[in-house]
Amino acid sequence: MRIAVWVFFVAFAGAVGADDPVAAGKTVYDRYCMGCHGPAGEGMMPGMPNFALGERLNTTDRDLAERIRQGNGVMPGFAGILSDREIENVVLYLRSLL
Repeated sequence: MRIAVWVFFVAFAGAVGADDPVAAGKTVYDRYCMGCHGPAGEGMMPGMPNFALGERLNTTDRDLAERIRQGNGVMPGFAGILSDREIENVVLYLRSLL
């Protein structure tokens, strides 16, 4: 019985995350971006944008995704590391910080 409940819980939790692209974007952000950009997008080093204030977010989703893919200044590119879907989800998460 415990195994069945655990399997149901894990399957349900995975399904919920799959349906919430902002939550999925936060997971990717926390793993790859938070070290430099901070837990709430506030920027951890001089010159880093404060996403919570909308800095550098006044562009299209496509342009923002391209910056993530190719890199920007000291930020490395994540093409080949993150999938297009993961990058799209990060963009949605960044937009949710406003």
